[in-house]
Amino acid sequence: MVIDAVRVAMASIIGAQARAIHAGAGQPL
Repeated sequence: MVIDAVRVAMASIIGAQARAIHAGAGQPL
């Protein structure tokens, strides 16, 4: 469904932003 696609897309975007923030702060993942 479209809702599932949007949910997955938002989750991937949030995850990418979180990884970028951690990488920018120099924190190990």
